[in-house]
Amino acid sequence: MSVYGYIGRDNAGRHKKGYIEAETPKAARIALQSQGILTKSIKPTSITNAFKTEARARFYGETGMLLSSGFTIEQALNLLIDEAKEGTEAPLLILKSRILSGENLSTAIAATVNHLPGFENAALITAEETGTQGQMLTKLAEFLESDKSIREKVKSALIYPCLVLILAFGLMALMTFVILPKAMAMFPAGAAPKSAALLATVAPVVMALSIISVVCIAVTIAILATQARKGGDAAIRYEKFLLKLPLVKRLLPLLWASRFAGTMGLLLKAGLNPQSAVSPSGSATGSELITKLSNSAADDVVNGLPLSKAISFITPIAPHLAAWIGVGEKAGTLGEMLSKASDRARAEYEKILTRALSLLEPTLIAAVGAIVLLLALAVIRPMLDLTTKGA
Repeated sequence: MSVYGYIGRDNAGRHKKGYIEAETPKAARIALQSQGILTKSIKPTSITNAFKTEARARFYGETGMLLSSGFTIEQALNLLIDEAKEGTEAPLLILKSRILSGENLSTAIAATVNHLPGFENAALITAEETGTQGQMLTKLAEFLESDKSIREKVKSALIYPCLVLILAFGLMALMTFVILPKAMAMFPAGAAPKSAALLATVAPVVMALSIISVVCIAVTIAILATQARKGGDAAIRYEKFLLKLPLVKRLLPLLWASRFAGTMGLLLKAGLNPQSAVSPSGSATGSELITKLSNSAADDVVNGLPLSKAISFITPIAPHLAAWIGVGEKAGTLGEMLSKASDRARAEYEKILTRALSLLEPTLIAAVGAIVLLLALAVIRPMLDLTTKGA
């Protein structure tokens, strides 16, 4: 079966647009006619970015609940397709078509999303390999919804400072490239005050270097991030670089620890033994560095090393998990302790990020204000000199 998008009108002349499953375009047209829809155009649908983050979070949550209730993935998709709003069913139909053709859910979802996040893909694969799809999809929905909430907070916190920053750069450019040159043109060559001449020479160079620096930093980060998406050693180097940044080195380990502990807790509750759960839990963090260290830790556990000791060698997340795991091992409640550790790490992550965002806005505004003030004084002083000399 294939998925076709159509545009047409119903018997009442109302415009209709949507998707339908059929073997061929002709079969799709016939099926639509039986529903009273006269098609104007019909063509195969191939969506490479059908699932946005919000839609995937909703899909994971609903599908996880249905799978946990005993539905098969095909039954769950059929139910979700029936309940989908008109025009929004395309991703679900495509998933269903690919699954019926023999693909698993992780492969089907990856085909509908450009650059599916690594931790998300790893969690889907882990769920399939361990038979924990229902629980894992529900947990994945919680992760995505939490991440979306945090991204919204970041965007909201950055809007005003960015507008102020843009305005400040515009004002600086106006002073540097328009006002000052016009003022300098009022005097014969060599007759302008030294402070004005110096500013007229230095300010454009500083502005140009600032712009070039910002562009170079942005391009460098973009290149590093692109290389990191390819995985392997490049991704590990990029993550190690991030772990050297002041705020990021506190936030990333907490995020990785939350995902690691949450995934491992689910796997242990599903019946996996610790040595089998370490590697997939590391992969579910989405970090190449944690994945590599987790594979080594899994080997250590197989060779008889206690889990808490092996986790201590996963240095980025060890401070947030090793003690919890040690207590869980001794008390025989490892799964529950991992779940609590995951919640604790996530809460700490959100607390630090919220606090940083609350400080970011006034800090940026103060910095921009200071820069504008210094520039204004630097421009006003020569203007006063020019006025005095002109008098």
